[in-house]
Order: sequence, then C-alpha cells, then structure tokens
Amino acid sequence: MAYFKIRVKQGHYGAGNHGTLVFAIKAKDILDAMQKAKRMPSVKHNLLVEKAVEITKEEYDELRKESAYHRKGN
Repeated sequence: MAYFKIRVKQGHYGAGNHGTLVFAIKAKDILDAMQKAKRMPSVKHNLLVEKAVEITKEEYDELRKESAYHRKGN
C-alpha cells in the first residue's frame, strides 16, 4: 500500500461554483486513490481530480489528524 494526497472539487456551493478538499488516501496505486477520493461525500463526482501526489506515511498521518471537511486552507 502507498499513501496519497488528493485534491478534488467540492460541490454544494451553487451552480458553477465549488470549493476544494484535500484527502489523505491509502491505496494500492494512484489510480485507485483517485477513484476512492471521487467517491467521498460532497465531491463533484463528474469532474477530474485537481491534483494527486504520493506522500510519506508521516505526511499521511499528519493529514489524517483533522477531517478533510474541517481542514483550513482547502
């Protein structure tokens, strides 16, 4: 398993508007991580992932300390 930081567009902001969410995902590869992120609640499922990068276990643990939905700076 590998660790990834995935940035996606968040919906529910009104027509044509969006925010961003950053998820820490553990997956077998980057494509699997992107698919998992697109299935998360409030994500605009029909749009492409904005950014996906592999991260270390320490970075993953740090991101997981706070919910992606409450994290500042998304």
